[in-house]
Amino acid sequence: MTGATIRRTLVTCALAFGLALVAVPASAQSGQVKGKVVDANNAPVQIFGGASLSSNVHIDNVMFAGNTSSATSAIYAFANLGALHIHNSLFASNASFSTTNAVRLGTLQVSNAFCAEIINSTFAGNVASAGGAEILGQCTTMAVNDIFWGNPNGNDVYFAFPQSTLLSNDDFFDLNEASNTESFDLLSIDPLFNPDFSLQDLSPLRDAGDPGGFLYTPGVLDLVGNPRVHGSKPDIGAYEITEIIFANGFDFQLPF
Repeated sequence: MTGATIRRTLVTCALAFGLALVAVPASAQSGQVKGKVVDANNAPVQIFGGASLSSNVHIDNVMFAGNTSSATSAIYAFANLGALHIHNSLFASNASFSTTNAVRLGTLQVSNAFCAEIINSTFAGNVASAGGAEILGQCTTMAVNDIFWGNPNGNDVYFAFPQSTLLSNDDFFDLNEASNTESFDLLSIDPLFNPDFSLQDLSPLRDAGDPGGFLYTPGVLDLVGNPRVHGSKPDIGAYEITEIIFANGFDFQLPF
């Protein structure tokens, strides 16, 4: 097993009482799970890279919505000594009633540059006393075109190693959370969310993203399968604004 890849998946409404679901590849050969609804089966969602400590974790176009844990983080994705790649994904209204963050993402890799990247993703309304999300990466971690907004208890995101974190074109409710990082073109402005955390037509985040290049790319499709760039530049967050919402991909109401 070479790694875990989860694409175009909805993970929703998991209630946890100290148990755990480990979402790993269904096929040891392909190392991929595609087009499936992952039912968290009354447990927090935990994603690892597989049997090898150096395996990578790829999370692309995935919705994690309304998951709850009483004992640990509601969403826990860790690449061990491999690389963590998250693109065009939504982490919304997840909650932890423990002392941890609602969402915890990271890698223990320390030697390679850019061992973790979180690109065009939205973190919104996650609830925990410790904070909405924690991102842990001792080697260079990139967070580009992301939204960190709306944890009712504050602390939308915590970067465990800010000195090795590169931020660009992200939108923060509290810019202080980006302190001591290497950052460019950060925003702190209301995203103007729709109820599903897509962006309203007049959102200031429309066409405000970084188009990427050699080091990273926003990808071809947004969270729900629309073309990622629909204008001069990509939008910030998991959704791209288009004339026809949900023309492709998921067509559902979030369960909260």
